[in-house]
Amino acid sequence: MDRYHEEDVREVSPAETSYPKCVEINTASHLKKTAEVSLIKVTRFTNTISLVNPLSFMTKYPCPSARKSSKKSD
Repeated sequence: MDRYHEEDVREVSPAETSYPKCVEINTASHLKKTAEVSLIKVTRFTNTISLVNPLSFMTKYPCPSARKSSKKSD
């Protein structure tokens, strides 16, 4: 077998983002401070590559164009 996939789940917490509209991190006590992401290791003959599923940040206010498109589908 020349390659295989191995999945591992890690718990991460957001620290910062480069997007100015998403800089606020909600620290309310009832919220979970971490998220679980899948870390997928791809092993080949010559090297091993680790890939991480992306985290997402939410903006404080909804995007107006997204609101318009959701109204069209109703």
